[in-house]
Amino acid sequence: MSDKDVQPRPSPYLRLLPPAAHLARSTATLVLAVAAVLLLLVTLFGSNGLGEYYKLRTQHDQMAAERERLQSETEQLKEMLASLRSDPFALEKLARERYNMRRQEEHVILLRPEP
Repeated sequence: MSDKDVQPRPSPYLRLLPPAAHLARSTATLVLAVAAVLLLLVTLFGSNGLGEYYKLRTQHDQMAAERERLQSETEQLKEMLASLRSDPFALEKLARERYNMRRQEEHVILLRPEP
């Protein structure tokens, strides 16, 4: 058998496509690329994009810090309320400091700073 008798077999990996198939493939690739770019732009700059996400994230962090501050303030006020209910001296101290109250035999002198 000589080399002339052997027919070359085309490789399944090297198929020749008609020009219309190349055009369709390149058009589909272009459409997908444009769609991907548009999706990226909407994700970054849209109304619910990354800018909005970071703004909401910052607001969330601020609200969480405010919540922690308010919880600690609530605990302090609960402790103060418990001491006012149980300790008569704490109640007297609050009445004297905040409301300028006095006992019957005492005199209160208020000092005002000069302008």
